[in-house]
Amino acid sequence: MSRTRFLAALALAGLVACSPDDQDPFELDPTGKVEKPIGSSGGTVSTPAGLSLDVPSGAINSTTNISIQPTSGTGLGADINGDVIAGTAFEITPKGLELSQQAKVEITIPTNPSGGRTSLIAGGNGGVLQNSIATDELSDLLNSLGFFIYVNAGSGKIEVAPKVHLDIDRKVITGWIKLLGTTAVGHTTPVTLRPQAEYNPTGGTIESGTYEFVCGILEANPCLGGLAASSGSSIGVFTDASVINRYPKIGAVITSAHGTLNFNAQAGTVSGSAVIKGVVQAVVGATVTSKEVTIEVVSGSAGSPSTVSYQTSGNQISFQTAKGWESFNYTATSTYLEFSLSEATIPLTDENGVERDYPISLVIRLQKAN
Repeated sequence: MSRTRFLAALALAGLVACSPDDQDPFELDPTGKVEKPIGSSGGTVSTPAGLSLDVPSGAINSTTNISIQPTSGTGLGADINGDVIAGTAFEITPKGLELSQQAKVEITIPTNPSGGRTSLIAGGNGGVLQNSIATDELSDLLNSLGFFIYVNAGSGKIEVAPKVHLDIDRKVITGWIKLLGTTAVGHTTPVTLRPQAEYNPTGGTIESGTYEFVCGILEANPCLGGLAASSGSSIGVFTDASVINRYPKIGAVITSAHGTLNFNAQAGTVSGSAVIKGVVQAVVGATVTSKEVTIEVVSGSAGSPSTVSYQTSGNQISFQTAKGWESFNYTATSTYLEFSLSEATIPLTDENGVERDYPISLVIRLQKAN
């Protein structure tokens, strides 16, 4: 990760924003607005307040003035399950501009003893996320999991960029975004990874009906994990015990999990789809690394929902999808249906400095609709 690059100066008070090359290097104002024209060849816009936006070549068709200005972080809207870290919120304009390629954004996280966060809790279990991190606690690597970058571009456009790298030593978080708007660093409680042996699918009789699953950062249910309740939607993330022993500081952030499956037990068919998106994060040295994960349970051709056949045997269920028969472990009761998915890996660097892919498994519970 490159170091955050700062502009030499900001515009003089009372003057129209100008090119950074024309600015007086001694007139720095970290609360002011920085503006720079960026064309099709790309470029970088930075502010001493702690944000750098690196726009790649081809991301913008025509030259556009891109500006960055710190904001309080309040008024972003209760659209997200998590906290925005105080001092990391910025207005990037033109708001709502969508880039054709992802831009790299680096944000410095302030470390003041008072800590302080701007709450953007949208709901969750009892309306409160169990999240005790403060900005002066970033030296604790375990607490450093669960970071993401959040963009509110207005007009209903919201983007979560969970694939991030957090440099513990520099207190700099790096992510990639395609929308411009109010941008901030968020933190949510990650799902703790547990050994696979803790999940024992039991099979069971699948009843006809609709099974639904909705949770994530942008949902009222924050996907905190567990699978301990007898009913209701939930999620769990499992891996081999050796991975947890080697990387005890590891977790997952579920950005969105949506599923609606309509089972016809007599016909042996199911329609709909269930899709989980998120990241698995692990502390490697002084950096939190993130691996994006997207998993589909049931889908038709090209990922669109369709009606497919299914069959069960023991504790496994198989779906005849466009990719052929796919099997998953499952548990069915009168109130919910669980699937155990083993289709993802996370690359982690081992003690010898060698990067290896380790398997992970997600277990999702879809609640049966009344």
